[in-house]
Amino acid sequence: MALDDTQDGIPGHSNGSTRHPDTGTSGPPARASGRSTPASTGRETAVASADRLSGQIDSEFGQPMTVSTDSLSATLLGVPQVAVDEFVYRHQQGQTDGDTRQSALFDIENTSDRPLRWDHNKTSFIGTDGYTYRGAHLSLDPARLGPGCHTRSVDIEPGCRARVMTLVERLPEGVEVARIVHSIPSRHHPDRRLTFDLQ
Repeated sequence: MALDDTQDGIPGHSNGSTRHPDTGTSGPPARASGRSTPASTGRETAVASADRLSGQIDSEFGQPMTVSTDSLSATLLGVPQVAVDEFVYRHQQGQTDGDTRQSALFDIENTSDRPLRWDHNKTSFIGTDGYTYRGAHLSLDPARLGPGCHTRSVDIEPGCRARVMTLVERLPEGVEVARIVHSIPSRHHPDRRLTFDLQ
């Protein structure tokens, strides 16, 4: 029987140090409104490894889209279909019936002077059927995604960046992710909503 987003007791998050932006990069990305130019939607071909994941995004998923606020710049690198067995912890392999799902790969830069937290629970996915979906409860193994890639929540120091991959829950047949919304909590102001339109 396929494992269908059941909690397994594995924290599944990595709060290791974030990395500084590469030296010599250009200035901050252009600020975009909530409705950005679509980069792409998921593809039918599943990505089967972390190495192929980067290649698929670079070659097949169009231009990344960036949404900025006064405290961060979040770039959606792509929304690929991934082979779940290749990214979960070893004890979960073989329990998904070869399932493939869409995932969102973000690159987040903290442009403020205070630490900020990117919480995967604040990311929601709107399907082409108009319904709202959440991230999967399956625990992705950060070690399978390469250095600096997180799969749950991460604290980002000022001037630093982090890469986060969020697996989408199993969607109904024929449904794909059409929009991604991430909320940034604020103590003194209404939550900021970052919206990435894919269609």
